[in-house]
Amino acid sequence: MKICIECGRQLFDSDESCDRCNSKNIISEQEYKSIINDLNSSNIFRKKKLLKIHNYKCIYDRLQNPEKTYPVPIILRNNKPEFNENSEEYWNRVNQHTLNENKPCKSVVECPYCHSKDTKKITIASKAVHTAVFGIYALGKVSKQWHCNHCDSDF
Repeated sequence: MKICIECGRQLFDSDESCDRCNSKNIISEQEYKSIINDLNSSNIFRKKKLLKIHNYKCIYDRLQNPEKTYPVPIILRNNKPEFNENSEEYWNRVNQHTLNENKPCKSVVECPYCHSKDTKKITIASKAVHTAVFGIYALGKVSKQWHCNHCDSDF
């Protein structure tokens, strides 16, 4: 998981910017915990030096005044079931980042002859049936991987 420095939102590893504040200032969960440990274990003088760094200052301000800024990320709440979004928003966000196996895989392969994207993968089963029916004459089709539905060519 990743965490946005600016607002504290917990993000997925695939996110490149925060969907709440559009910030690209994102760090890993380990880095976030490391900053908190540095702040908690440092004396006053070292803490003043650390707070001159933008990331340290944002995290420190959020931890000191959680009600004035965005809430502390879920990972720091000691497993309390508190979310700053309703369950429908949460699951919509999760579904955007997961693969849905029920959806058919959209082909992005382009036909080299007619440049159509209306292609499908030639399955092993269809190759086997074609070989069983046509025997040695099926060698041309067996070596192909894609079929264009627009111009009926195999490639």
